[in-house]
Amino acid sequence: MRAKDAGRRIGAAVVASALVAAATLATPPADPVPPVFALPELSSDVAGEAQSIWYCPWAEAGAERDTVISMASLGAADAVMTIPNPSPADEADTAELQLGTLSAFDVELGEVVRRGQAPMFVEFAGGPAMVSTLMRSNTLLSGDRCVASAPKVWYLTGGTTRSGIQLTLRLFNPFPENARVLVSGSSEFGNEPIPGGSLDVPARSWRDIPLSQEVPFLDELSVTVSSETGLVLPTMVMANGTDEATWPGTPLSETWYFPVGGVEGVESELVITNPGDAPLTLDVEVFTSEGPVPGTSMTLEPGGPRRIALSEIASGAFGISVTSSGRTAAVVIASEVVVEEELGGGEGEAPPEESGPLGGKLAGTVGRNSPATRWLVAGTGNVSITSTVWLMNTGLQPATVTMQPLSGRGEEAEEIIVGDGELIRYPSQDGLGYFIEASQPISVAWTASSALGLAFIAGVAVE
Repeated sequence: MRAKDAGRRIGAAVVASALVAAATLATPPADPVPPVFALPELSSDVAGEAQSIWYCPWAEAGAERDTVISMASLGAADAVMTIPNPSPADEADTAELQLGTLSAFDVELGEVVRRGQAPMFVEFAGGPAMVSTLMRSNTLLSGDRCVASAPKVWYLTGGTTRSGIQLTLRLFNPFPENARVLVSGSSEFGNEPIPGGSLDVPARSWRDIPLSQEVPFLDELSVTVSSETGLVLPTMVMANGTDEATWPGTPLSETWYFPVGGVEGVESELVITNPGDAPLTLDVEVFTSEGPVPGTSMTLEPGGPRRIALSEIASGAFGISVTSSGRTAAVVIASEVVVEEELGGGEGEAPPEESGPLGGKLAGTVGRNSPATRWLVAGTGNVSITSTVWLMNTGLQPATVTMQPLSGRGEEAEEIIVGDGELIRYPSQDGLGYFIEASQPISVAWTASSALGLAFIAGVAVE
């Protein structure tokens, strides 16, 4: 937890004490059988209810890593954070806090519980509100928005199990009902059976599938997770020996918007999968600070994932929109190109060859299926990172955008103009997040970067 002035430091200390006390005095969770509440059936992640639950499958606090849980709310809200215990016989850890109107709050997971892997969820009474996570260590930076939806079928594309990559699929079941899911895959070779196939995930628990060991040496891997009974929240985690990227599963869509499509110093790719039976037409449009630039069009065959090198289409900082004639799953992956010489090659050796993402910065994120006029982002005020909010206007008219810092201190909002077809990068300056309101629909995300790591984090639209 952190603050920018003495007053906030005092407030943060008080809340931190309350969090520790709440974790110590947590009451045991309800008996997981039978279910004590109806399982959600939503299929879009928006901050649109006065009551909501956000699920964060990838979180960890231990000797080397910690995770910042970032929350933001438009209205006053009571929040309860629950971290299920890996031992079914032990109670969950909980922490309670309050958010004021137009406020954001950061909680370091290690201040509540420090036991390694700790997927968790946050329940809000009030809002609308949202949650994102940012995992940090001395060598990595990763994170993305959490999810508030739980469809029966999830799609996760963008994976690879080639040499030097560790790919993990996490299945998180935060619900009071046991789940059984079918995990299937597709690669450049077609359908890719996942050993185990039908898997059990007990209530209030999680299960990791080491895809690099189960289906090794695949250049492309897309995974589908289908619920047979109960529900799970899947997330993909890709590590290259130094940094790490993580992104949640999504439903399918005919349109995808990625405000963060490319960043200076890394090679970015769009990975897209057509799970249908027929070819699709695909159009990728590119938006920069100078306005739109030519993109690309192609035919997307059914089956295995298609990797499109965005760095060959545009350079520098840019965002993209993706439109297809049928439903697809899509993700943007960015990796720093590292050559053997940078990894310690000796003198007099042959010129080094590129080694792909191994050893460099790595990031990945999901898009949203439509622009919106109101957005929330949380976590941008972390003092140990450089954070930038990305605003992409794919419309035909300029958008007037109001950037309202979320700190509870009443900072004045700043108004900026995002031209038609333009991408604006807004340096985070005040507060722990932003409420963003535009005169016409735009797309929003933010980036976190440090000397050792990079993370792309999707914004959350407000209905």
